[in-house]
Amino acid sequence: MNSIRTIDGQWWIYGDDDQPQFGTLTFDSEDGLELTVKAPRDCLRHATLDSDLDLDYRPQVIHGVDVHQNPITLFGSTSTTLSEQGNRETWKISGVAAALLNDRVPSLREAPFRAARFGYTLLDSWMDHRLDVNSKVEDGRLTLTCALQERFDYEISPQVRLKIDGRILRQESASAWRLEWKYDLWFIFAKDCDAETIVNSYGAAMLRLLSFLTDETVYYTGIALYKTDPFHPRTVSREYELLLPTPGISRAIILGRPRGMIAAFPEICSEVELVLKRWFACQEKMAPVLDLYSSVEMNRELTVETCFLFLAQALEVYHARSGHFKNKALPDDEYRTRKETILKGCPAAYVSWLREIMAFSNQPKLAQRIDEVLARHSDTAPRLTQGIKDFAAKVRYTRNYLTHYGESTERKAAKGDELHRIAAALKGLLKICLLSELGLKGAPVARVLDDWPQLPIPVEDANNDQGGILEDDDDLPA
Repeated sequence: MNSIRTIDGQWWIYGDDDQPQFGTLTFDSEDGLELTVKAPRDCLRHATLDSDLDLDYRPQVIHGVDVHQNPITLFGSTSTTLSEQGNRETWKISGVAAALLNDRVPSLREAPFRAARFGYTLLDSWMDHRLDVNSKVEDGRLTLTCALQERFDYEISPQVRLKIDGRILRQESASAWRLEWKYDLWFIFAKDCDAETIVNSYGAAMLRLLSFLTDETVYYTGIALYKTDPFHPRTVSREYELLLPTPGISRAIILGRPRGMIAAFPEICSEVELVLKRWFACQEKMAPVLDLYSSVEMNRELTVETCFLFLAQALEVYHARSGHFKNKALPDDEYRTRKETILKGCPAAYVSWLREIMAFSNQPKLAQRIDEVLARHSDTAPRLTQGIKDFAAKVRYTRNYLTHYGESTERKAAKGDELHRIAAALKGLLKICLLSELGLKGAPVARVLDDWPQLPIPVEDANNDQGGILEDDDDLPA
């Protein structure tokens, strides 16, 4: 699903005080935005710029107008290239981060709006609405009756409402009609909200939720912004389209129920408002967890070692930020007494060094954090770690080996099929943790467990034939 558009117009590539130049903006949802400007030789050389500097010129805001004099604002650029043919020059400004149509603004942070409409791949599949059609034949005519529109309205905070708006689309061919539901997702704000926040804090958060619940990478299919509430009676709202590159969308799943769908809308419809509130509440507190998890989910080309490191760190951060666990190995008084006793017995020359070493010594080690997460989910986690001996310790030693790459820990680190198995277990455990944060139980959790890959691994690591509990690495951090 790759969208390609071109917009001809005039562009102030050297600032609003300079002369505009004719050119074409090309938008390819897969490859991004590029502005091409053609003019007679030297016409594009700004009077205050040395020609040697022109190719290093990467404007961060470019204003323009289309052929109908509608304003356009471009944001960001990564490179400028020049080609010459005869007495004409062609300049290409590539890597444009975004384009806002119908508006002229200094930045996305200074572009206030009251509503936003987002289209997402797999939103229709997640809604999973089956057509309910009644039919009858009367006087040789076929009559079909069905609902043409539906709307769900949720409050995600006192200042923000989320609407899911569905309508029936009819597609015709020479021999058939096709009816299907098409959905958009809206955010309605009680007061002005800037475009950058709308996209990064709301649109992206919903994209992550859909990706999580469908277990597939979800992409934007369109973004439109509004300065008034389009749902307000007697309000005519102008649309301001925001074009954003979406690399990977050409390979996206568009239709059909994803094989690994964790929870579709009909299954959780009675809980959706609570799920949405909890998800958006998690965005700040759990941001690093979601970033790390999304990096694994949306970058399938990552090596298993990188996936393991991201997932292990995500689980560590989840333990620290979720509020379900203690983040101190010892009570404060006991730790303070122990620390002071050790420092008093330390030679003066080493006190500063020892203080630095002990700065974070009261934080739980990674293995302890994982054990506590496993204990909290003792009814489901054993399915994920089954057959992996000393799972928490194995994660710790593997993380230390991949991070510090020491020969002393290599024999204790997971490799090959075992590393794949452990990374998959960490991913499954994170899914269960996130489902718990959303308040989802039962079938969604069962699907995570059912999707667990049964990979053959040795009961004992071939490099650790001594058996028993793996030894501690006293010389490495947790």
